[in-house]
Amino acid sequence: MSVKPTQGVAIVYARLLGETLKEEGIDLTGEGFEFLEQGLDDSEVIRIELWLRLMAAAERLTGDDAIGLRVGQRIQPHHLGLLGYALMASGSVGELVQRYARYHCTIVKGFPMELQKHGKNSTLNWASRPELSMFQSHVCAVTAMLFLFRAAIGDSRFTPSEIGFTHPPPENIDSYVAVLGPNLSFDNNAMSFSIPADLLSRPLINTDKKLVSILRAQLEQSLPDQHESSDSRGFLTTMHHAIGESLATSIPGISAIAAEMNMSKRTLSRRLSDRNTSFREELFKVQEQLAKSYLEDNRLPLSEIAFLVGFENQSSFTRAFKRWVGLTPKYWQRTAGQRSIGQGMGPI
Repeated sequence: MSVKPTQGVAIVYARLLGETLKEEGIDLTGEGFEFLEQGLDDSEVIRIELWLRLMAAAERLTGDDAIGLRVGQRIQPHHLGLLGYALMASGSVGELVQRYARYHCTIVKGFPMELQKHGKNSTLNWASRPELSMFQSHVCAVTAMLFLFRAAIGDSRFTPSEIGFTHPPPENIDSYVAVLGPNLSFDNNAMSFSIPADLLSRPLINTDKKLVSILRAQLEQSLPDQHESSDSRGFLTTMHHAIGESLATSIPGISAIAAEMNMSKRTLSRRLSDRNTSFREELFKVQEQLAKSYLEDNRLPLSEIAFLVGFENQSSFTRAFKRWVGLTPKYWQRTAGQRSIGQGMGPI
């Protein structure tokens, strides 16, 4: 467990699988689930081979050859770390789909998810490994996706345009249709989950308002220099908020932020130049301040903080943070408590 696997799933999946079996009174001794007793964080990743062995053991122990359907329905947003945070803070189905594609890699390693738009659908695609028996693992994944989407949309009858599998159709296909709906296809080149394009603008009725306020409250700390005029502070604060809102999906460009502020890119550049700053400098300010705020919340692992402030991985975030602050994120986090109670360490 000390070496990070290049392909794997978050331990929380195995934990939920174990809970499913225990509820049936099944003894898991000697079945490979012992590592769950080590107190590992749910965001830790286990090798894909281990996960598939556990799924196979569960199928054997229960006699249920569609075990993935049952486990997938147990998965809730709070089980998914950063992916769960991002989903619950989405404002529309379109945002939900974009964030699922971006943050999926935080719970499933080595199987990147891509968002493609074609025809009347927006489709999430990801690869499989044909040499491995991954069918029940994929069943678990798409079942979780479907039920998370239904909960966010507030429609228990929502059915994707298509759920595509790389595997041949199972013998007991009726049980899959009963849970996933009739729009299933098999023997495809990649896994897929398609949503009708006309649904993308639909607002989510079950957005977690408390979570949104926690994530967005950090933006309040991204205030410009107090020596500037109140008009300038208002302008920069508005821009900082627009940048911060966008970071949950991707690093925004100046054109996108200008449009958000109802002005042209040229006007935004000029107004920043008048204040002896640039869009790049202000973006870094927001990223730095948000990073510090998230680092003070011990619930968030560094890998998740990296994504929240717009970085693809923890190492690039660490390099940027050290460039901004002169300290690594871990060291800054360790000394945050001392600074907050007036025991500042002085320049380092």
